[in-house]
Amino acid sequence: MDHRDLLRVVADTGASDLHCKPGSVPVLRIGGDLVRHGDETLSTEYVALFAQSMLDADQQDELIRTGSAVGAHSESGVGRFRFAAFRQRGSVALVIHAVPDEIRTIEALDLPSAAASLAASDRGLVLVASPVGNGATTTLTALVDHANRTRKCHVVTVEDPIETLHRDGSGLVSQLEVGADVRSIGDGVRTASKLDADIVAVSDVVDRDTALAVIDAVARGRVVFAAIGGRSVVGAVNTFLELFTFDERPIMRDALARSVAGVLAQQLLTTTSGDQVAAVESMVGTAKIEHCIVDGDHDGLRSLMADGDYHGMQTMDQALARLVRSGTLETDAALEAADAPEELRIALLR
Repeated sequence: MDHRDLLRVVADTGASDLHCKPGSVPVLRIGGDLVRHGDETLSTEYVALFAQSMLDADQQDELIRTGSAVGAHSESGVGRFRFAAFRQRGSVALVIHAVPDEIRTIEALDLPSAAASLAASDRGLVLVASPVGNGATTTLTALVDHANRTRKCHVVTVEDPIETLHRDGSGLVSQLEVGADVRSIGDGVRTASKLDADIVAVSDVVDRDTALAVIDAVARGRVVFAAIGGRSVVGAVNTFLELFTFDERPIMRDALARSVAGVLAQQLLTTTSGDQVAAVESMVGTAKIEHCIVDGDHDGLRSLMADGDYHGMQTMDQALARLVRSGTLETDAALEAADAPEELRIALLR
C-alpha cells in the first residue's frame, strides 16, 4: 500500500483525519466517527517510512529527542495535511489531519453575527475555543481571512505548524512557523509586535508563556485572535486561567477581563444530511461581562449571553435550538450536546 494512496482516500472520502498505527488497519475519521479502512494491517516499517516521507531533518531529530513531532505536508495532486508523528509502544504512529484547499469564509461556515464583528475589532483578545478536532482552527482561519479581505491591516500569524496559506487581500498577511521562523508560539507573538502588526493570530494558547505574550500584545494595542481548548465560553476562560499558578490567577483574571473582546466556542455535530455543522456559543465583551469574569460569576456570564442577542451573543443551547428549528440538526443530537438538556427539551417544545 503506497502512502499516497492512503492520503488520496482521505481526500476522496472527505475524512478529517487518518490514524496509522502498527498492527492496526488505517482508521479514518468521517463525520466525527472513526471508520476502519480495508483489512490490511500496517507494519512497523510501513508507518515509520510513511512518517519519514513527511518529516524533515529537524522534525526527525525532534521525534527521536522528545518522542513526538508535528508539521505540515503537501502531496502534489492530493492536498495539504497537518500531521503528528509520535512514539507508542516503541514504534512510530501517525495522526494526519486534512487541511482544506480553500479558506472557508465566516459566511460559508454560517458563524453567528458576532464573528464578523469580532473580526473587525480594533482592540482586544478574541478567543476561539473548541475541543480538539472541532474546528477552532477553521474558524480562526476564517477570522484572519475576513480581516485580510475587509481591512487595510497587517496580520501576523504564529502557527505550529502553518496549515493554510493566506494570500494578501486588502490587508497584508505574514505567517510565522514555530521551528522554522520562531522558537515558540510565545516568542512568535513577541516577534509579531515588532513587525508593525495590527492583528496577531495565534494557532493555540497552550502554555503560560504564550498566554502572557498574548495579554502583553493586547496591552500594546494589538488585536489578537487565538485558538484555545474548551467547549464553552466559561471553559475557554478556565483553560486560559489554568495556565497560571493558583496565586497568579486573580491578577490574570483581571488582565483577561480587561483584554477580552469576545469568545467563540464551538463543537462540530453531524447534521440531518450527514454533513457537519458548528454549534457556536458567542460572547462579546461588555462592562457587565468584564465584571462577571473578574468575579468568576459563571452563572452571570451565561445569563448575559442568553440575553445578549443585541450584541450578537448566544449560549450553546440557544445555538443548538436554532439548528434544530432550521431542520439542520436532529433533536437527539442537540440534546446530547446541550449544557442543560432538559431545559433545551422544554424550549424546543414551546
